[in-house]
Amino acid sequence: MVQAGVIQSVRRREKYKRRFPLDKNREGDVLIEKGYPPLATGDVQVATHLPEKRGDFMNDETGKTTRILIIYDSGTGNTEKMALAVAEGARKVTTAVIVKRADAATVDDMLEADGIILGSPTYYGLMSANIKKLFDISVKIHGKLSGKVGAAFTSAGGTATGAETTLLSIVEGLLIHGMIVQGRSDNKHYGVACTGPPDEKGITFCRELGERTASLANRLV
Repeated sequence: MVQAGVIQSVRRREKYKRRFPLDKNREGDVLIEKGYPPLATGDVQVATHLPEKRGDFMNDETGKTTRILIIYDSGTGNTEKMALAVAEGARKVTTAVIVKRADAATVDDMLEADGIILGSPTYYGLMSANIKKLFDISVKIHGKLSGKVGAAFTSAGGTATGAETTLLSIVEGLLIHGMIVQGRSDNKHYGVACTGPPDEKGITFCRELGERTASLANRLV
């Protein structure tokens, strides 16, 4: 018997696919899924943007491919929408973008990534318990993330409800790991924050966050 939650997840994901297409018209684009459907179960969703030719999106000096990991937690689906938009932006400049829910992510995933972008709903002005749990577990690899690129995004229920402090709580964890966090001078200085479901402007900021973070990681790989 198919559970109602699974059906809802499939419908929700199909809607997101229409809004955030994976360039299916481009030969070589694939969507690799484990534990279908991933968005409701916390399993893995991997979107790999394959290069048109060998060497695309690689560091010219090292020849390495940049790998971006996006980890998110989402109770209402708002942070999830942001995560998919961040992934879309990152895919403009890198060949591999991995999107995982926090309860499915592992420290090995973090070790394999060149850039890690974390997204959380705003809970009492802080990151969610699932994101915090991942940080707590990551003590096992403390010092091994040094030099990797990090970034943060959050979804809050309203204005002045703790979005900035949530972003800073994530950024603090990234900095303690020795990671590099790129600020933004004109707007969204600490990361991206949206109120409720992200609107088109918020989606644009998320895409820019993904692209900017992946671009920096690509230069540092």
